[in-house]
Amino acid sequence: MIRRSLAAAVLAAAVWVVVPLWQGEDVATVPPAPSAAGVPARLDGPAPEPVRYAYAPACDEEPACSRWNLVSAGRRWWLPGASAGNQLALSPDGTLAAYWLGAEHGNVLHDLTTGRIRPLPVAKDAIAVDGGLPPLFSPDNRYLMMQRDQDPPEVIDLARGSVRRMPYAGAVRGWSASGLVFATTEPARDLPGYVARTAFTIRTPEGRPRRALTLPGDLSAAGALSPSGRTLATLARQATPDAVATTGIVFNGDRPRTVTPHPPPGWTVTGILRWQDERTLVAAMGDEEGRHGYATLDAETGAPGTPTILERPVTDLPYAWNDTVVGRLS
Repeated sequence: MIRRSLAAAVLAAAVWVVVPLWQGEDVATVPPAPSAAGVPARLDGPAPEPVRYAYAPACDEEPACSRWNLVSAGRRWWLPGASAGNQLALSPDGTLAAYWLGAEHGNVLHDLTTGRIRPLPVAKDAIAVDGGLPPLFSPDNRYLMMQRDQDPPEVIDLARGSVRRMPYAGAVRGWSASGLVFATTEPARDLPGYVARTAFTIRTPEGRPRRALTLPGDLSAAGALSPSGRTLATLARQATPDAVATTGIVFNGDRPRTVTPHPPPGWTVTGILRWQDERTLVAAMGDEEGRHGYATLDAETGAPGTPTILERPVTDLPYAWNDTVVGRLS
């Protein structure tokens, strides 16, 4: 109680902090070399294609297992200075990356279309993988949310170079088209059959309340809220003797419904990552052979788009996917 009261008092006094965003010199850029089959190339310049996803390999070989790798439709690179021990974010269109570039540069914004790397106007310390949420780009690439441990989230306006410490509104659950989504869970004493209910609040990047949605049940860590903030998509799961299967996608909000997903044969939907637009979901999938991938799903029919299967790098060591970050899938 004392911690929350203190946090509320500090946040009530939060103000805009405006500093130049593009301090320092840009990193020199040269065209990247194409990667050999299965071997990531060093990315020292612009990436010729949007990045589909980034991964940090889990193995014992140095330095290849200690850096972030980027994967496009036909190429793979590794990011100089981007340690796999720290957070990395990709914009939804696969053109921007945010990560920690060491004590000298701090947290940076990397424009993958030009190769330009610029410091972000936040503390220079690293945001470790186990410390709070990873950075999150807004759908339009205008804003970047960063959060350390239990500290209030900070929203960076990438166009103005300003930073806003957001008021306390619960756990951050991602972005909608109009702002950052927060969720809080409280007892549902007036809802027969439920022990809890979840309140979703959307706040503008300036911190103002924009929209609220309350649903029965503890949904604070489940599903994703649509861009309009009117619909929450969650998975309906059923345990079988062999595995846990997805039986449907439940949509709660203005138009409740359940849609049966139709992934490729042998695959099952294992999670909902985000909404691509008001009609399309981005879902995680797994198959019977233990492979993983992502695909778009039609929110009305459950029909999938062309799946992106996570590639397995060439290595003689045991390999596991670690902290995959999804960019542009289509």
